[in-house]
Amino acid sequence: MPETLTEDEIREAFVQLRADELSRVAGPGSAAAYRTVRRRRATTIAIAAVSTALALAGGAAVSVGAGTRPAPPAPGAPDPVSTGPDLIRLGEQASQALDRHVPGDYIFGAHGPLTSTVLDADSGTLPAGRYRLTATCMGAGTARFEIVQNLHAEGFDLVCDGRAGGVEVAYHPIYTLYVRIEPDSAAVGHAGFAYRVNH
Repeated sequence: MPETLTEDEIREAFVQLRADELSRVAGPGSAAAYRTVRRRRATTIAIAAVSTALALAGGAAVSVGAGTRPAPPAPGAPDPVSTGPDLIRLGEQASQALDRHVPGDYIFGAHGPLTSTVLDADSGTLPAGRYRLTATCMGAGTARFEIVQNLHAEGFDLVCDGRAGGVEVAYHPIYTLYVRIEPDSAAVGHAGFAYRVNH
């Protein structure tokens, strides 16, 4: 007749099994993480360049095709969304401001215009450990920056005035780590961002 185990004995057996198996799991390593980050960074830069070119081309098409002056915005209406070089410059200024706060190497990061209401940026599977997100934004409005793994997010809100904020998380390699940026309506099209994640 088989031996009957108590609930506590079963729970302890599963805890021991999990501990034994997790020690055998090896992540892809730092070289694979750096390749992924470089590939995603190149993709992010390419997407930003194409988006900017399309925005500039769209603005030129509208100004050529209309032939009349647009009506001034209604009182209390938000300013029109900035495009092109001014918005890209704000992202570059945010990156320069952040360089003063996070000098040297970082694992992944990005900068650019805040052109959407939610931006899920770089992600990657990295070795276990503590990681710090440091970010800033320049221009108008505010933005929330979060570092997310699985369904858990740690973050902070920033006024887009060039001051930096940061948060640190303990990372477990079974999840993907990514950065989420949520600008408010005043920042969309009127601010640039920059962030860095380091170990």
